[in-house]
Amino acid sequence: MRFFDLEVGFRGSARHLPIVALAHYDLARLYYEWNDLDAAGDHAQQGIALSRRSASPEFEVRGHALLAQVEQVQGKTADARASL
Repeated sequence: MRFFDLEVGFRGSARHLPIVALAHYDLARLYYEWNDLDAAGDHAQQGIALSRRSASPEFEVRGHALLAQVEQVQGKTADARASL
């Protein structure tokens, strides 16, 4: 079940600002703590994609580390290594 939708909070081009990637990472951490690993992985991937599109490697690195953590807990060790 999804409790948060970033699409509602950001309009137009604001959805594509690099800082929005950090909001996705925060949501990923929250879903991780709630043990909703699929939602956590989805938000981490959305943040990574946004960081990549906006040429923000410092944000992209944070997302890959978070995604690797989620994948490791899911038992996807090879994917976690690839994410790192």
